[in-house]
Amino acid sequence: MGYGAGLFTAERQFTQQLALAEAVRSQALNEVEKTLNRVLEHSPSGQAVDWRSEQYDVSAQLIPIRTFKTANQGYCREFEEIVIINGEREERRGLSCRTGKENWESRLLVPEGGQAIF
Repeated sequence: MGYGAGLFTAERQFTQQLALAEAVRSQALNEVEKTLNRVLEHSPSGQAVDWRSEQYDVSAQLIPIRTFKTANQGYCREFEEIVIINGEREERRGLSCRTGKENWESRLLVPEGGQAIF
């Protein structure tokens, strides 16, 4: 096995590790989203809810800020979330609107110091 084959193997292993890390991140963020749906449904504005994954190195603090009704009488809530994944902290402010029981759709996410993500 030559030098080139060794680089190919190392590159493939790195790509697989990167894909696995991204899959874990995606699954962890899905857990955070499910928890956020429950928080938006049941927690009063201003009450911080701390959460930790049982499966991943992920924790979050979710804070509903305020609730308001839309013109069509639906409910939306502004929220803040601080998510820590493998020691990396992410802070966002968002707006979610209720689409069903314990089901909220995020309409706007703004990373700390960043631009809106639609």
